[in-house]
Amino acid sequence: MAPTVTKYFLNITRNSFPNIDFSKGHLILPESMHYYADPFLFEHKEKLYIFFEDWDYYKGVIKCGTYTEAEGLIGVETCLELPRHTSFPNIFRYQSQIWMIPDTSVQNNIQLFKCEEFPHKWKFEKILVSGFSTADTAFFADNSGRVWLFTQSDSQTMALFSASSIFDMFTKTLINVNHPRSAGTIFRYGEAIYRPAQDCSEQYGKAVKINKITKLGPQEYEERLVQTYDAGWFPELTGCHTFNLCGDFVITDGRLRVESPYAECVRSTIGSVQKSTDNDAYVEEYISKLIEEANRNGRCSTQ
Repeated sequence: MAPTVTKYFLNITRNSFPNIDFSKGHLILPESMHYYADPFLFEHKEKLYIFFEDWDYYKGVIKCGTYTEAEGLIGVETCLELPRHTSFPNIFRYQSQIWMIPDTSVQNNIQLFKCEEFPHKWKFEKILVSGFSTADTAFFADNSGRVWLFTQSDSQTMALFSASSIFDMFTKTLINVNHPRSAGTIFRYGEAIYRPAQDCSEQYGKAVKINKITKLGPQEYEERLVQTYDAGWFPELTGCHTFNLCGDFVITDGRLRVESPYAECVRSTIGSVQKSTDNDAYVEEYISKLIEEANRNGRCSTQ
């Protein structure tokens, strides 16, 4: 069997939670020799922005652009680049400011960045948690003003950090849950609070599980599964591992693994990976055929 090149791409759709049909979504494909993953939606001054990880098979950076149904994703630029790999751009408003907690797990900490000029100028604010192995941290502020960080500790354990404000010392509680790794922003819908989580039970990022949080306190936490979104919305997908919504827009990502005779093992900042040596020509032709199949079946449109 030939080596496989991994490709992630984005899928945005207009649907009301929880009855979301990603098979009718709008695909946003990466440029050659890149993939797009971990998309977050953010509304600012009546414009919808998509923040996402752009990986060139060496190091991930955070990019963003504006999205409209008529034009698709436009004006894409790098908004945050760190010395090491960065992903999962959890962007949020807190105390009238815009903040981001990107995934910096390769540095064994959780970092906070403040937006100085939206959307492209960010300043490192502080380290929220250090000396602790984390992955894909999601921020949430409850109605009392207390703030929470949801992050993965290991395959069966979620680390739940809390503080009276984002500027204070965080305390940690370890919680056993079925799917500890975050898949997106903790969000409210109606009177309830929901936590998107990655289903990594069989493989990394196979599907997204939506859990309703029924208890949230410094010494207690309970949730129950209410919805699963799998990767069946596009041909040959092997996973989808992000879920974020803004108004009636919902976004996810999809993962393909394309067997390619032009794949070559290279070193990246996160380990050894398979990368195309033909400027992705073989992979892109393969994906184009899958898109034709999807369009024939009325599944997804492309930008």
